[in-house]
Amino acid sequence: MNSLKNYAFYRGDTPVAVGTAEECSKQLGVTVNTIRWYGSPSYMNKRMKMPNRLQCVVFHYNESEDEI
Repeated sequence: MNSLKNYAFYRGDTPVAVGTAEECSKQLGVTVNTIRWYGSPSYMNKRMKMPNRLQCVVFHYNESEDEI
C-alpha cells in the first residue's frame, strides 16, 4: 500500500489551501518542498513562536482507502 498525504493550510481560522503538496504549492505560490517543510515538526515548533504564520494540518491515508 502506498501512503499519501493531503495538506490543509489555515491562517487563523480561515482555510487558505487544501490538497496534495502539488496543489497547495500552486495555491500558495511556493515550491512543493516548502509545502512539505510546512508539515514538518521543525516548522511546527517555529510556528508556535509566530502566531500569524500558516498553520498546516497533514492528513495521511492509504491509496486503497476510500476515506481519509
